[in-house]
Amino acid sequence: MNEEIQTVVKMEVGYTWSISIEREIRTPTGAKYPDKTVVKAALTGHARTYEGAVTSLKQAKLELEKVVNV
Repeated sequence: MNEEIQTVVKMEVGYTWSISIEREIRTPTGAKYPDKTVVKAALTGHARTYEGAVTSLKQAKLELEKVVNV
């Protein structure tokens, strides 16, 4: 299960953005149910322009994907 949430919110001066990525890893153990590990990563930021927020959000997504190996 891979879940990704991205938001961009307009503020009085600029835009606040946030992104979180979640990855679920199941490890077979021979038991009825495998062990489950959930990896979560999140970043937030602020930019003065919408274009700047989108650019930062895209870069943050790439960084988080490296961290959780999506």
